[in-house]
Amino acid sequence: MLTELDQAQKIVGTALDQSQKLFGRGFLIAGGGPTLLFAVIGGYLLYGYAWLQSSVLAWIGLGWQEALFQIALLLVAVYLAAQVVYGLRTAALQVYQGEWPGPLAWLRPVGIALATKTMRRYEAREEAILEVLTDFAWAREFQFGETFSPVEVAEEEARRRQQQVHAAHERLAGQVRQGRRWREGAYGEILHEARLLQANRDRFPPDLQADVDALVAVIAARYREHLPLRAAVEHLWEATFREWIEASEARAANFPEHERWLRPTQMGNVAAALEAYPFDRYGIGLSALWPRLVPILPEEVRLRIEDATTSLDFTVLISLLSLAAAVGAAGIALYGPPRDRAFEVAIPLALALAGSLFYRLAISATRALGVQVQATVDLFRLDLLDALEIERPSTPEQENAIWTELRHFIAQADLPAHHVRFKQAPERKEAPSDPPPSLWDCLRTSLIRRPRR
Repeated sequence: MLTELDQAQKIVGTALDQSQKLFGRGFLIAGGGPTLLFAVIGGYLLYGYAWLQSSVLAWIGLGWQEALFQIALLLVAVYLAAQVVYGLRTAALQVYQGEWPGPLAWLRPVGIALATKTMRRYEAREEAILEVLTDFAWAREFQFGETFSPVEVAEEEARRRQQQVHAAHERLAGQVRQGRRWREGAYGEILHEARLLQANRDRFPPDLQADVDALVAVIAARYREHLPLRAAVEHLWEATFREWIEASEARAANFPEHERWLRPTQMGNVAAALEAYPFDRYGIGLSALWPRLVPILPEEVRLRIEDATTSLDFTVLISLLSLAAAVGAAGIALYGPPRDRAFEVAIPLALALAGSLFYRLAISATRALGVQVQATVDLFRLDLLDALEIERPSTPEQENAIWTELRHFIAQADLPAHHVRFKQAPERKEAPSDPPPSLWDCLRTSLIRRPRR
């Protein structure tokens, strides 16, 4: 049973927790601020600037008690509206991520087709940079040995390219020997063309094969002979490698690993990439892992996650309210009282532009939240196994098998069969028992007289 003090502390703690939810920083930033801002914008659209000015002047003219009462009523109304707006953030996120209701479901295939086209453009850029990086690896790592390229070159085209590469390499080698200025990018183009010819040499007639082999041999000999050529390859390799890393990160940050997880909006694909991160690496989805991971996180980690979530909620709600206000402003411009034509056109456009801008900011906020969530999963996933009293894995393969079995257990109640092993409970040491009483002890106890009352 709880004492009265414990009960009072529990009631106060519950009240404080509820007040934190109702008046917390996340609610005030993401819900209260946007609602108050758009309440003012709505009043201006409906009644004009003169109404706002007259309302302020009326409050100033009233007594402080009556003005305070009216302001309190207004704040209560804004607070209730903010609760409604704040409650819409999940639905707004779902719509922005492409989970559209029935009347808009026909747009989903169109959005996914556009997303697929954009993803393939990202992949094509990444592959093109990797192809260039392979040119420099051909010189650095493989010493101009046998190589492969998916591009096929016909015989006539190969003869023309062989002559052009030979002439360009002779000119560049002369510039290097004479110490004249030369362009590193030109040397990269020579390496690319030579590697392409060598990759297709087996398809050429014998005379062209000999020409290609001789060209590659000259390029290799001069590469080993001249330090500036080797330095140029190193510079080109480093610059291209950084570019390839950026392209790979851009593709991974904007799209999920597998095409079947694509969504019809950009924010949806960024969120899909976030959700697929633990599944691709550890074998369990974020929806199954995250609710169990949050309770064991340190307070400072949860605060960082909360800040990132608040930023996402704020940008999404501002975008949603801006678009709603743009529609309302357009309706008022058409059916409301006549106003200046420039303002009637400019205000809906400005609100629509603000909605689009904050949608872009919401995508950036989703990426920022994704970075925090991914780092949290990487750092604390094994602590979750400790909290579940499951033995930690000794290899990455074993860890993937453990999380896969736990995913099956969470999703469809399949009992873990092989890799999930619970920790052994420590053996309890029993307290040493007293020896059994002797016959004399029993007799002495029975003979002791109890004091009379």
